[in-house]
Amino acid sequence: MKAIIWDLNGTLASIKAKKLKPYAEEILSKASGKYLQALATTSIIFPERRRVLIRSLGIEKFFKFIKVGQKNEKLFSDICKEFRCEPKDTFVIGDGFRYGLFQKEIAIGNKLGMKTIWIDNNNKGKDQEKLREIKYWKKISHLEELDRILF
Repeated sequence: MKAIIWDLNGTLASIKAKKLKPYAEEILSKASGKYLQALATTSIIFPERRRVLIRSLGIEKFFKFIKVGQKNEKLFSDICKEFRCEPKDTFVIGDGFRYGLFQKEIAIGNKLGMKTIWIDNNNKGKDQEKLREIKYWKKISHLEELDRILF
């Protein structure tokens, strides 16, 4: 594996709280020594606010590629081209999984043949039937679990 495409909100940080999740900076630092890293975050209405937040979180230094906008197959393919790697050599790590108007990172990664790691952020109260339909390569609950997968 050569690259990682990360989601921001719900994966590495809480946008609402404007802070990183526990172990986010540590795992990004460790991964930067082994993988090319990209950050793909959805912010259609206020993209500049998202860029300011990323700077304030202090995580820009870990990424070779940061995209604020709409996630889609072209974006993920472009990241692979930029990194000169195949989709099969790329991890996608995130908490979003839906297909539809706004595609989520796990669905996109699956469609392109990437290794998807879904972070199940206590999806209690959500539609359990839909949660059972999620396809992923690995499922984790906390970022600390990535140590055994990535290293």
